[in-house]
Amino acid sequence: MKLKALSHYEGDKDTRFGDCTLLSNFTSLVIYDCGHEKHAEYVKALLREKPLVSDIHIVVSHNDSDHTKGVCVLLEWLYSKSKYDVRVYTHQYLKHVDTIGMRIKCL
Repeated sequence: MKLKALSHYEGDKDTRFGDCTLLSNFTSLVIYDCGHEKHAEYVKALLREKPLVSDIHIVVSHNDSDHTKGVCVLLEWLYSKSKYDVRVYTHQYLKHVDTIGMRIKCL
């Protein structure tokens, strides 16, 4: 398993892009929060480099936008690819519950 924490981009240490932590192996990827659209773009690039990954788990720790903003962007892309088995885990109401539910076909 590999662990990667995402927070800064292009050497910018002053701008807060939110939180996103990735845990992966050859066939699975766990995404703990996806706080910014740049995080979603990074995950997309990672998945393009790892074609064997098909099992995606997205954990949303809480409902602040710096932890959730990239989730819908990422889910839209994952849904469009039709090759990923996606699960979203959260213990609370999400701002974007309708969009997320439609993308993971649970509502």
